[in-house]
Amino acid sequence: MPDNPFADADLDAIEQRLEDLATDLEAQFGNAVRVQRSESAIGKTWTLTPANDRALGAVWIAFHAGDLQLESGRGPGGRWELSRTSDHASFIEQAVHSIAAGRVTETTARGRSRVTITLPDGTPSRETGSVTPAGCLPLPLWPRWADTRQYEPYR
Repeated sequence: MPDNPFADADLDAIEQRLEDLATDLEAQFGNAVRVQRSESAIGKTWTLTPANDRALGAVWIAFHAGDLQLESGRGPGGRWELSRTSDHASFIEQAVHSIAAGRVTETTARGRSRVTITLPDGTPSRETGSVTPAGCLPLPLWPRWADTRQYEPYR
């Protein structure tokens, strides 16, 4: 198991849940996943990297200012900005387990992407992002003609 810089830290209940998520994933997937922990002036970060390069990783952050964030995807989409609540910590737990199970797709087109995570109860959670010049709008119906990739499970 990698060194845990948070082991002696005074974690609040939400951060403890997020740390427990990382520890559970390491135990469940062993060498199929690597969890890197870091802390900076902005907060605590957990980076999940699968050994299978056809699977998708994830990053979750507990900001010192109080918010949470989940990032997953290879394009500009896939960033959920969340409040520091038990419900949102639960969302991160469910979403990360779904990502590890391969229940995630990413639709990409020039300058934009949409990540869709299917949660354990079958509910899709989508987040779309774009990086286009100011004043430009995405082409209509872009998800219909864009490339969609289904990611694989960690094992």
